[in-house]
Amino acid sequence: MGKGKVIGISLSVLLMIALYFSFNRNEYEGIIGEDIYKDSVKIISFNLRYGRANDGPNSWEYRRKSVFEYFKAAQPCIMGTQEGQLFQLEDIKRNVPNLEYVGKPRSLNDENSEYSAIFYDKSVFRLYNSDTFWLSDTPEIPGTPSWDSYHPRICTFGVFEKLNNKELLNRYIIYNCHLEYRSRYSRKKSMEVINQHIDDNFPTYEIILLGDFNVEEENEDVMKYMNSTGWKDCYKTINPASNMGTFHNFTGDLDRFGNKTRLDYVLIKHERALIPSESYIDTTKYGDHLISDHYPLVCKFKLQLFEGDKDDKDDDDDNNDDL
Repeated sequence: MGKGKVIGISLSVLLMIALYFSFNRNEYEGIIGEDIYKDSVKIISFNLRYGRANDGPNSWEYRRKSVFEYFKAAQPCIMGTQEGQLFQLEDIKRNVPNLEYVGKPRSLNDENSEYSAIFYDKSVFRLYNSDTFWLSDTPEIPGTPSWDSYHPRICTFGVFEKLNNKELLNRYIIYNCHLEYRSRYSRKKSMEVINQHIDDNFPTYEIILLGDFNVEEENEDVMKYMNSTGWKDCYKTINPASNMGTFHNFTGDLDRFGNKTRLDYVLIKHERALIPSESYIDTTKYGDHLISDHYPLVCKFKLQLFEGDKDDKDDDDDNNDDL
């Protein structure tokens, strides 16, 4: 092919691109970057139900294959799980392609200890950094319970990047926790520890918090506290009139448990470029068994980068080691 033809084709391609963006500019006025995929990122909170529980026909050995099917269907996503024990987490990892997880057990050197793990599809997301801290007066000391907690309680965080959109401000900072079920006071104090950790490490970044909060009602003190400190409930943002729950005790019937059953949450703080676009409780049956005594809570976010955010991204790139 001659040099002149190559130049002519290149100019034609550039002209077509310019025309496309000029005709579509008004739809995204002010946006200088947008995820090329319809769903920028899917975030899920899912209580696995601990694997050593004596749940008869709902025990892990019977439902594990259904759980694998759910994880496969949910990808690509970032999923925070609660109650999972090491053998469950490893079982899922072995049976779901491209899956990895981060997290530490709430009691070290105990093979039956529970995790607040974060799973991610490593073909789609890159992990920058992660750690686990304890929800106690001494969060840096492993295995420390506080405030009437029956067991030590933990929170795991991870910093991720979506690989196919490296040109955008697409750093996802995810926290995942499982709060005490017996003590309202403990639940509120635990959230104070989480907020302090965020203030100390990511004071201006968008944060997504997942977890089984074990709240007994929507107006419990811990939820009032979260609202007052800038957290937004993604499910309620999308479904303001819904009273649908997540806990069904292996019945599959949410109507039996009234309005107290949405124990599971996806919250966002410092919302800027991540916009909740869809949220639902996944009641689909995968395989022959219910996958847990909770249904997963799903939230999808679209990603938009506006004028003025570009400098922030450049600053982020200079500080990647800090994340």
